[in-house]
Amino acid sequence: MGGSADEIGRRVSSLNSVEDRPAIANRCKDAINFVSEPSFQNRIESLLADIDPERLKRLVGDPVIFEQTLKQTRNYLTHPGIEQKRGRY
Repeated sequence: MGGSADEIGRRVSSLNSVEDRPAIANRCKDAINFVSEPSFQNRIESLLADIDPERLKRLVGDPVIFEQTLKQTRNYLTHPGIEQKRGRY
């Protein structure tokens, strides 16, 4: 598929004319509006990178497990319909 941002924007705008799919069109437009924003995981990694490694370990234990748990918890709470993975919550 591919194409320029303008072309993709036009394609997404055309979804608005499909009356039975406004939720899909809105979701696509929202995704395009935030395409240049850093991901949640990138923001977490950036914040944790500024903390001294020893201090970080005392605060959160294993940083990798902390990042994964934080991301999964955030996704579970903010995205309805995401199923829980066994033993994660």
